[in-house]
Amino acid sequence: MKISIPREAVTQIMADYNCSEEEAAKAYLDAQDQANIQISETLKKFLFGVSALNYMGVRGPYKITKEMIADDKHFDKLFAGWYENEKKKSVEYSKIFIRF
Repeated sequence: MKISIPREAVTQIMADYNCSEEEAAKAYLDAQDQANIQISETLKKFLFGVSALNYMGVRGPYKITKEMIADDKHFDKLFAGWYENEKKKSVEYSKIFIRF
């Protein structure tokens, strides 16, 4: 299998670390693999909480921000806020029905 590596990247690595072209290419690929693993793990952790959106009845597109990804507890906080709001609504509804 042939993999394309940007020539500029290899040249920069060779200059920065005084290494051979082969070592620079390997370092580039190793760094790329490590970055993909980190992205994959981050997405797995983030998407673990997404089921809360279904439970809360969120429909349609949901815009994900860097801040959400950085906050491991984003969906926990979102759900807690939604739950508190639902409890308040429930209390208000019960006041209406108690009057009748």
